[in-house]
Amino acid sequence: MSLRRKLLGVALLLATAVNACSQEAMVPTHLAQISLAPARYGDLISKLDSMMKASGLSQHGAAPGLNELQGREVLYIEYRLQPSDKWAFLTATDVIKAGTVEVRVYSTVLADQQGRKDAMSRLDAVLAEFGSALKAQTVEPAAKKAN
Repeated sequence: MSLRRKLLGVALLLATAVNACSQEAMVPTHLAQISLAPARYGDLISKLDSMMKASGLSQHGAAPGLNELQGREVLYIEYRLQPSDKWAFLTATDVIKAGTVEVRVYSTVLADQQGRKDAMSRLDAVLAEFGSALKAQTVEPAAKKAN
């Protein structure tokens, strides 16, 4: 991948992060990485669709222009309870490198504890099938501001 394309990808991610920070930031609670040939992305998406649908989540794609920005077909999907929800429960993308799918989970989006547990269990099963596993992220609480 050319330096220009890498910089464009980083710029896209940075713009997304800046937009998120301008409102309310959400930090992933779990991360996973899957090494997978792009020709097999359909298998992964099919499994995710099935498992996330069983948890009441529906798939949504990227905003238009991502493929043009990267100069290739880019995988970007997210799963939400409702299309109008501000935050997705899960995102999966290969925007940084084709063949490496990064999965980010925002488990706190699902308020129902049992629903969250079920969705995480289903996701674990899909990831295991593709040779990956979720890793919990530790997030330090923000320091209190001095008065």
